[in-house]
Amino acid sequence: VMTHGARASGMGLAYAGISGDPTSIFFNPAGMAWMNHFEGYVGVNFLTRTEGELAGAAPFPGAGVLESMENNWYFFPDGYAVLPLTQELNVGVGGFAQYGLGLKWDNPNTTFTGQFISQNAVIQSLDTNLNFSYLLFPQLSIAAGVDYRFSKVQLERNQAAINPFTGAVVPVAHVKLNSKLLENGGWGWNVALMFKPAESISIGASYRSKIDIDYEGEATFTQRPTGNAALDALVAASLPTGNP
Repeated sequence: VMTHGARASGMGLAYAGISGDPTSIFFNPAGMAWMNHFEGYVGVNFLTRTEGELAGAAPFPGAGVLESMENNWYFFPDGYAVLPLTQELNVGVGGFAQYGLGLKWDNPNTTFTGQFISQNAVIQSLDTNLNFSYLLFPQLSIAAGVDYRFSKVQLERNQAAINPFTGAVVPVAHVKLNSKLLENGGWGWNVALMFKPAESISIGASYRSKIDIDYEGEATFTQRPTGNAALDALVAASLPTGNP
């Protein structure tokens, strides 16, 4: 999700070669070098899905099957501050949510044909980014920074089993995997440069490293009665207890 900053969004996000406001921390931190006084910015973006459908095909989930996604809201806050330290050196700090979408289906526990694959999948993140920019020449600046990303995932689906008494595939448990945002994260880095050969012309380039995150969280198993006492007893004996 790149829609950070009202000005950048209004320019179609073609902002890596432009300086002038604190959102440069996200798009190209080298643009901070021409900011000669303290500036701050706070914003939030809202995204919503108005419609989403999946038409089935043989052999699975079957011709004529139409599944719909839930209409969910997602928001992405961001904030930035830039402070000049010297005439050439500036420091900037930013916080932004670059990832944070999900996919949840209607009727996940009843008629949804993909309930054994995925009923709900969400990823969220919050980046904290510290950058320093340096004005090498009046026309050229460079920047470098360090980034720590907090992140979480949530996954849900039903667990299937074959009823040994009828041979039918039935849902026997609901599985929910959930991690906490502030307990999972990873480090990254970024570099950037900007060149202004003329007052009306600027060229910029920015690179952010990949960030590896190993998620830790809880898995909750909730039994779903099948109506068959013998099968329910077998499932109850096999399900993990507590929140592994």
